[in-house]
Amino acid sequence: MDDQTRLHHQTHNAAPMNAMFTYLTKLLSDRRVEPASGLDKAATYIIKHAELLYRFLIPGVPLDSNAVE
Repeated sequence: MDDQTRLHHQTHNAAPMNAMFTYLTKLLSDRRVEPASGLDKAATYIIKHAELLYRFLIPGVPLDSNAVE
C-alpha cells in the first residue's frame, strides 16, 4: 500500500471511528441497549477490541494481509 493511500485512511477514518466508539460507549453507559441483545453484544465486542480496530491507523501497519497470505 502506498503512503498516499495510508495517509488518506488515517486522515479520513480516525474521526468516524472516534465518533463510533464515543457513541457506543455512551449507549452502553446510559443503558439504552437491552442487556444480552445483539446490539449489546456487538457494541461490547467493538469497545473491547478498540485497540485492534484502531491499529490500521498506525503508520506502518498494512491494511490487508496479502503479505501473510
